[in-house]
This record gives sequence, C-alpha cells and structure tokens, in this order.
Amino acid sequence: MSQPSSPSLAVVPPEEYQQFADALNEFHPHSYQVSGGPVPHLYQIEDVLRGHLKYMHLDIVDAHLYAPADAVHRHHLAVISPVASATQIKSFSIYWNEHHLSDDDVYQLLKSLPFGSWKNPFMVRQIPLHLQPKMDGIMSKLSDGELHLFSPIPVMTMLLTPENTPPVPKLPDGYYFGILDGSYAEEILLPWIGAVTETINGISQFLDKFPSAAIFYRKHLNGTCEETASNGRQADELVSYSVYKHGADIGMTYTKESHRRKGLASAATIQLAHKMHRVGLPVTVIIDFDYKNSQKMHKGIGFTHYCDVAVPFYFPRTFDFDRLSYFSNFAIGFSGCMQKWNQTHVAK
Repeated sequence: MSQPSSPSLAVVPPEEYQQFADALNEFHPHSYQVSGGPVPHLYQIEDVLRGHLKYMHLDIVDAHLYAPADAVHRHHLAVISPVASATQIKSFSIYWNEHHLSDDDVYQLLKSLPFGSWKNPFMVRQIPLHLQPKMDGIMSKLSDGELHLFSPIPVMTMLLTPENTPPVPKLPDGYYFGILDGSYAEEILLPWIGAVTETINGISQFLDKFPSAAIFYRKHLNGTCEETASNGRQADELVSYSVYKHGADIGMTYTKESHRRKGLASAATIQLAHKMHRVGLPVTVIIDFDYKNSQKMHKGIGFTHYCDVAVPFYFPRTFDFDRLSYFSNFAIGFSGCMQKWNQTHVAK
C-alpha cells in the first residue's frame, strides 16, 4: 500500500497570474473600510502579480510564483521567490490562510521549494504581522535550528485611494519634475538602509521598467523645467524622488538634506501616486512603526492605515555580517538589532 505523498508547491505559469491574483482576492474575505465602503484586502502577493502583469518585472530576478499543487489548497498559500536582486540573502514573499493550513502544513510546503539549503540568510518580504511568530518557528524547523530571527521589522501599510489623492503641487522656483532611469541606480542605493538586499544592476533594471517621480534642482536658472527622463543629467541635481518598488509599494523616498522642508518628498509621492492610479495599480507604502515623521507626511497627503505586516530577517548564529554588500547601511539602520544580536549570539 503506497504512502500518501507530502504536500508540495508547484510553479504557477505566468499565463495564470491574472486568474491567480483574482482568486486570492476572492478566497480571502478580509476587508478594510475606506471612504465609508468596503475595499477588498489587497495582499502584497496579489499586488506584485498585478504589477508584473504591467511591467514584467519578476523576470529581472528570475522570480516564480509557487502555490500548493493540490486543488483544495491551491489558493490557501502563495510564495514568490526571489523578491530581491541580491543573492547574498535569499528572499521570498509569502501569505497563507492559517484557518486552512496548519503550521506543519506550511513547513511541509515550504520544504519543497528549490532553495537547496535553509541554513543561509533569509529575508521575508512581507508577511502579515500576526503570522510572523509562526514564521519564526517554521524557519527554525526548516533550518534544523540554525536560523534565528534578526529583526521582525514591523511596519504599517498605508493606502492612498484615487479620491483621496490631492493635486500635484507646484514646486518652488528652481525645481522641476522628472523621472528616473537606470543611470541613477547607484545614487539611489547609497543612502537606502535596504540596499543590502539589492544590486546596482537589479535596481538599474527596475528603474528602467517602473514608474518613478523625481525632482531636480536647476543649477542654471535659465534652463528648461520641462519633465524629461534625464535632461540636464550633467548640469542639474537630483534632489528628491519616490519610486514604485518590486514589492508592489512606493518608497525609497528620499530628499537630500540641503533641500528638505520644502515639501519635495510629498510632491514626488503625489506625482507618483497619480501615475500609478492612471495605470490601475493600488498606491501603498510600508512605513516602520518608529518612523513618525514619515507616517505624518503620508497621512497629510491622504494615506490611511491599512494593515500591519512584518519584514523579518533570519540569519545563522555564526553569520559574518561584514560579508554583506552595503553593510554600513544595514549596520546604521539596524544598530539596535546588531547590538542585541552580538550580545545574544556572537558572545556565545
């Protein structure tokens, strides 16, 4: 008598992405009240798939969508991997319905992913916050106890609906809107604390595919201020920007210190929001719970709190963090976590 086979994940072919995204929305009845009416809960994986249908960006990192092979649980779990261009940290996004799948079910399904080893560093981008403690236990089990939670990075997701989006504001004299292309990849990665998960080549390709909003400062006041991809690349200074990311949210928003307190970050965010609404994509941001100024800015634009998620990092106890590219960004952004990690793991 044959033994029943273990549950496993199968690759969902790209031609089924639209149907799969629609089914995720249909099978999970979570909702949130926005503008007095229910709006279907847009899980991040669903948003990524809809973004890919517009920009085909999953091909850049050779990412795949995985779902349970059996029809009963087909839409009760979904994984996209990888979700970052750097290979030094393996990455995936995951959602599962805990009412239909036990923790052991999820463990068995994830074990079938073609990762080779689960004893490497991992980032999960993103997971519903209430599932993160379950994820900790599953990752420990998958790695035979080798992986430990470095930081859960709890973040809030905020949503901007078309009716709440204000008009694009007029910029101060000397500034004009533009867009980014791949030539700005290194400049954008340098100040970003998440740079450890990406490569210059990866970000360059994403910038060439995705919508963005950039603000330039005209060093020569007799120059043109018309929107262009890279006009004045040599003469004009990129001072503020916001980009649509492959995680299906807008972010990496940044303004150079000498140009702050002029409303530039808000203006870039609003400009990008209009672009995304025109192509039918939801406008969301994820913001660290501790980043009160960013929360205040986005609320002022019209964003409303939507749901809470986590972006946990898992590392082996003996991992050498100095091996990471852009480690200085990581160490500064997660200084408290680094100190706790060193006290808890390295000292042993």
